[in-house]
Amino acid sequence: MSTSQLYHNQDLKGVKYLRTEYASGKTIYYGVISASYIKCSKCRSRNVVRSGGVFRTFKLLPTGNRHNQFRLFIPRVVCMKCGCIRQVRVPFVEGRKAIKVSCSICILLVLVYSFEICCRILRSFVGHR
Repeated sequence: MSTSQLYHNQDLKGVKYLRTEYASGKTIYYGVISASYIKCSKCRSRNVVRSGGVFRTFKLLPTGNRHNQFRLFIPRVVCMKCGCIRQVRVPFVEGRKAIKVSCSICILLVLVYSFEICCRILRSFVGHR
């Protein structure tokens, strides 16, 4: 998998592909946020200094019967302009808009299907633990 395939197949923009691991029936892709997206999440200044970070795991669309995950390293930055210390904004996460779309889908499912079937469908998307 390459950066281009992550963008076109999984709609992940602003990330750079690093490597792939195959473990226990799932495929795990690793990546980092592209340098052009490294900026203060408060004031949007690019005058920042990296100060560690964390890995965050995202579920991707399955490929056949294999579950896919994307592990993204999200750097923590210190802004030289406003002085805040924050994680960089993830480029492909839309925030509240994604939540509103999910709620709209749930409402439409309940109008068409029974509550039990809706729960099964939503568990398959969310990944019931």
